[in-house]
Amino acid sequence: MRSSFLNTELHTKHITWALLASPFASKIKLNTKVTEINSEDGITIVKYVDKSGATKLIKTKTVLVTVSLGVLKAGTVNFVPSLPTYKQQNIDTTGFGLINKYIMTWDNDEDLVWPEDELYFLLVTPDDDTSGQCTTFSNPSKFKNIPTLIAWIGGDDRGRETDG
Repeated sequence: MRSSFLNTELHTKHITWALLASPFASKIKLNTKVTEINSEDGITIVKYVDKSGATKLIKTKTVLVTVSLGVLKAGTVNFVPSLPTYKQQNIDTTGFGLINKYIMTWDNDEDLVWPEDELYFLLVTPDDDTSGQCTTFSNPSKFKNIPTLIAWIGGDDRGRETDG
C-alpha cells in the first residue's frame, strides 16, 4: 500500500496560480496581523501590525477577507461598520472540529476488497460501547485507475486515532 500519490493536474494548477500571483508579490504582506477593516467612508482602510510590531494602514477600493472561521469567531478583526447581523449569526452558529483525511492506494487490483461501484460508503461500528462512531470513505479507484480509498476520521475518533 502507498500512502499518497501526486496529482499532476493539481500540481500544475498550483504552479499556474503562483505565476499569476508573482506580479503582486510586493503587495502581499506576510507575517502580519489585520486588526481592523474600515469601509465606512467609501474607501476601505485596512489596519494591520507588521512583523516588526508597527501598526500600519493601507487604503484600498476592495478587500478580500480569507481568515479562518476561528479568527472570525474570536473577533480579532474589527469590522467597521460591523458585519450584517445575518453574517455574524452565521459565524456564531457555525461549528467546526477535528478531522483527519487519509489517502490510501494499493498496487494491485486484486487488493480491492470494498464495493467497486460505490463512490461513497460508511464504516459503522457494531451495537456496543463504540456505537455511533463511523468513518466516511470515498472510492475514487475508477478515476485513478488504481485501488484507492480516501477516509475521513473526525471528532473523538480522530483524537483516538492520532493518540495511538
